[in-house]
Amino acid sequence: MKNVLLSAAFILCLAVAVQADLVIESKLESPQINSSITTKIQGEKLRADMSGGALGSMSVILDSKSGDSVNLMHGPKIAMKTSGAQMKQTLELAKQFTGAPTGEASKPEKSGMSEKIGDYDCDIYTWTATGTTGRYWVAKNHPQAQMLKEAEKMMNSGILGTTQSGPDISLLPGPVMKTETISAGQTTVITVESVKEQKVDPKDFEVPADYKAMVMPAIPGFGGDAGGGAIPAPRRPPAAGGGAAPPPPGAK
Repeated sequence: MKNVLLSAAFILCLAVAVQADLVIESKLESPQINSSITTKIQGEKLRADMSGGALGSMSVILDSKSGDSVNLMHGPKIAMKTSGAQMKQTLELAKQFTGAPTGEASKPEKSGMSEKIGDYDCDIYTWTATGTTGRYWVAKNHPQAQMLKEAEKMMNSGILGTTQSGPDISLLPGPVMKTETISAGQTTVITVESVKEQKVDPKDFEVPADYKAMVMPAIPGFGGDAGGGAIPAPRRPPAAGGGAAPPPPGAK
């Protein structure tokens, strides 16, 4: 689930608010999950279909402007609704417990190395943050470069822009076709395999009638109290002996 959300955020960096309908095929590789992802974009709506994972086949339907989303779990036919505020909270928690960078990330630097990703020659850029290193494969001559770069800039003003971790990829000279993040000894890689302009059926962004609707429960320690004041986010307790704190129950 956490990787699905973070992958959606990365794909949105490539494609949010574009004029044409897009279908993006990408691959997610991490210690928790390895899966192909098909992402469909129409206006401000996005749908990401994941072939496998701990919860089986699932999809995320997201309104990139409001941040409201629906997670479709196809096995049990459940539609879990999440508000934009809850989406932001979930991504913040994912950043805390999946090794997302803390502190200000360094500006991506050209490494002098290059590699072909799919049909596109890419320059490799590196960056660092506290406890995290990363690499971006930036396409040199992508035929849709202008459209994708404009989409990246639009991402910064969306609901997910406030939770973006790492450097601002909209400042890079071309679209990012692959990203690698290493933190807490874990490596997560997302590779864009194809970007196609093709008509997307509006029904793809609707919840199937036979799915049971559920609402994401509130996350303890987030949100407003009875008087409307903010409650501080929970902190992980220090581990005995001053070592790294263990993840919360259920975290991966």
